[in-house]
Amino acid sequence: AALVVGPGAAVAVAIAAAVGLAAWVIVQGRLALRRLGARPAGSDFLRASHLLTELAKDLGVPVPRLWVASAEQPNALLCRAGGPSVLLTSALVEEYTRTELEAVLVHCLCRCNAKDLTHAQIASAFGGLGVRLAPAVGEDDDVMAASVTRYPPALASAIRKAVPMQPRWSPFWFVAERAPHRPVADRIALLADL
Repeated sequence: AALVVGPGAAVAVAIAAAVGLAAWVIVQGRLALRRLGARPAGSDFLRASHLLTELAKDLGVPVPRLWVASAEQPNALLCRAGGPSVLLTSALVEEYTRTELEAVLVHCLCRCNAKDLTHAQIASAFGGLGVRLAPAVGEDDDVMAASVTRYPPALASAIRKAVPMQPRWSPFWFVAERAPHRPVADRIALLADL
């Protein structure tokens, strides 16, 4: 571009491309929520909402926005959509015990720091090329969540019951089949050793 229209135009094109890439990264959470048919958790999900609020206060982190998506497969998703957001599938809310739900929410809150969310957004935006930037799911966050709940079997059970997701938003999911997730069997074995 610099040879054809001059260096000023080349800089403008580079800036426009950078802004476009940044915007693409930023919208990944909103795209995931929209694609999954997420809706804000209403009064029919008070148990999960209150539990998330109390756990966030206990951990001293901002309370993420809670979303729910109708799905027959239990799983959860953590992303940034104007701020940290946690999505629970309706199957997870209906099928999980209170201790399993608590373990999932704590796991999500442990992954809620700005660095992890930013890397997950980048990884989601660029798929296989960006997945190397995503934090590994099922290593430190599982150990940290189990140390908070002080009941590793609940998290192991929650992982075992979740249906691994395969979409391009795998860095956001609680349990997924592809990188950056550790295999389910490895995560359960790690928790069994705690």
